Amino acid sequence: ARAMTADGVSAGMCGEGADSLFGISTADDLHRADILRRVLPAAWLRGGARAATSALGWKRLHGYLTLADRLYDSGHPEHPVNRVAAFADWDAVENCFGKDGIDRATAYRRELLAQYEVPNTPLDRLHAIGYLGEAVDSASLWTTLFNRAGADLFCPFLDSRILRLALSIEPRYRFAYRQPKRVLKEALARHVPRELAYRSKLGFGQPIFEWLAPGGQLRPWAERINTYDFVDKKQIAAALARPTWFLYSLLCYDTWHKIFIDRALPRLLQGASGRAEEYATSSAPL
Repeated sequence: ARAMTADGVSAGMCGEGADSLFGISTADDLHRADILRRVLPAAWLRGGARAATSALGWKRLHGYLTLADRLYDSGHPEHPVNRVAAFADWDAVENCFGKDGIDRATAYRRELLAQYEVPNTPLDRLHAIGYLGEAVDSASLWTTLFNRAGADLFCPFLDSRILRLALSIEPRYRFAYRQPKRVLKEALARHVPRELAYRSKLGFGQPIFEWLAPGGQLRPWAERINTYDFVDKKQIAAALARPTWFLYSLLCYDTWHKIFIDRALPRLLQGASGRAEEYATSSAPL
């Protein structure tokens, strides 16, 4: 955002929410589990198939059969509804907060589905929780950061008009098997060359774990994380030895705590002019 404003560009566009409205690849797991559930309608048949795939070492098929048994049990901690857009080292989280803590946290997030009256179907619930629990949250944060830099960020897939349009499309078209975002691609192909609309996706990822590893930019901060009573020292040592999402989340919490609770760190806000402006927190309201 700061680079854009420095170049005289005052607005940007964000695609956050497109996956949740028009299909994510995780949905294919639900499709496959549903197919197996219809092919093997009896629980004992699926149980036998699970035993056979386990013996043969067919891990992926075994996983789909397991999901078929709990396809409508979104309360299960390993259900895709609870795992989508949740970046976590689940073993570390359970060691700190216990299984009951995980169950309460995932149930709290699922309450959004009831609040917005999302239909009780796996595909609808999977995409809705991604939209409500991650897309809206991320877009609001990024928009605020852009505004602080003196720019605007527009998120068309969070526009209520696009939302109403998407929800009017039947799920079998909106969440087509093995064709995520097919509706968007077909719409785009009407206005640009077809190869542009259907070209392979170029994925990317932030090297967060490299930043947290020895020699990384975030390593000094990670090594200065305060001691908290909900985190065992052995757990922190293990996370430092092998950085995971747990260490990153703990670093975010630690930084927030030092800024807003301990008031041990100043808030740094980059202005639109590119000059870092320090905001003292000793007397500033939260």
